Amino acid sequence: MRIDNCNNQNIINMKTLNPLNSVVIEIIRNNNTHYFFLDSGFPFSFSVTGVQFITNTDFNTERNFNLALRSSSPFDLNPLSEMLGVEISGFLGMDFFKLFDNVLIDIKGKRIEFDVHGFEADNETEFIETMRNFIIKCSMGQDKEQRCLIDTGAFMNASSEKDLTGNKVSKGWVFPSPHGPLNLKFYSNVNFLMNSEIIGEYVCSNYVQPFLPFSHVIGSNFISDFQCMFDIKNNKFKLKQSKGEPLLNTRASYTLGFQVVIKDKQIIVSNKLDNCVEGINIGDKIEIPGVNMNDPEVINEIYNKLIFLTSDNETEFLLNGEPVIYKPVQLFYDE
Repeated sequence: MRIDNCNNQNIINMKTLNPLNSVVIEIIRNNNTHYFFLDSGFPFSFSVTGVQFITNTDFNTERNFNLALRSSSPFDLNPLSEMLGVEISGFLGMDFFKLFDNVLIDIKGKRIEFDVHGFEADNETEFIETMRNFIIKCSMGQDKEQRCLIDTGAFMNASSEKDLTGNKVSKGWVFPSPHGPLNLKFYSNVNFLMNSEIIGEYVCSNYVQPFLPFSHVIGSNFISDFQCMFDIKNNKFKLKQSKGEPLLNTRASYTLGFQVVIKDKQIIVSNKLDNCVEGINIGDKIEIPGVNMNDPEVINEIYNKLIFLTSDNETEFLLNGEPVIYKPVQLFYDE
């Protein structure tokens, strides 16, 4: 892990990989780099690559700790690793967060701070549960306040709210999860309210199953707009607007209509959206000139060049070794 050279010993740099705006932390063992997925919506920490524990020396924190990691994963990590383009060694879950009085995540700044003093929030609300999940009350769309999971492992906000059908939609997305592949619709410009105050409009998926103990999910498209503090000691979730542009454009207007994974440093089409441009097939190989496939964050550039686009300017790349030019289509449309 790379440690920030500053006076505050509790600051570490974190790798932030997309397409999930994911928080992925490097841990070094015997000169080998292990990538751990930080997931506030998962109950425990584990490793599948022989890392048996993590300590304060891994993070250069003042607080001493030694967290034992479970030695197996309850689900297959390969789909997530292929989507992120980096081998995920394990998860750091809720038990990791609870080692500290508070944890501050700043995705745009690519840093985490622990046991922060003097944080001045723009908005805050109380946790209504911290035993099994980090739960607050919020509302999305036209819904009344409901139980809401704060989940750094979720790509987008999510809701069981039926009124989302009034918003424009993007259909056919597939993402990995501990429960298997999720087939999702994305809805545009969904109001997010906390303490009855509109915080902003965000893309929101339709996935929250009835058997879960919450109706909404705060995902990383929301989290990446803020410095987010999990204030465990004071039982509060705190937000402060973060500066800078998003690492991944979660407010894009255009797309080529497909998703990709990275296998053996090759870009492979893994899924076609309902409005995919013609001539693209699952399993096709894509090359983007100038993209460094050895960069552990290469998936950011790939998604920003192919999947989430801000204009309908023509896009050039190699498809199965042949040069092609495509004009993007609207990402969202009337259902």
